[in-house]
Amino acid sequence: MARRSEQQWLVLLRAMRSPGMLGRTTIVFELHVDDVDAAFKRVLDASAQVKLHVSR
Repeated sequence: MARRSEQQWLVLLRAMRSPGMLGRTTIVFELHVDDVDAAFKRVLDASAQVKLHVSR
């Protein structure tokens, strides 16, 4: 697994908000798939918006 760059960490840190800041509950959702490229393309084709690109 590739290490995240400093820029990727800054994007993650800026995006992180506590449940109290949002007025709701936050979760982390991890999905493990055999073919990440195909899965990523499938969600993009379904109109998903990219917040953080897939890295290896």
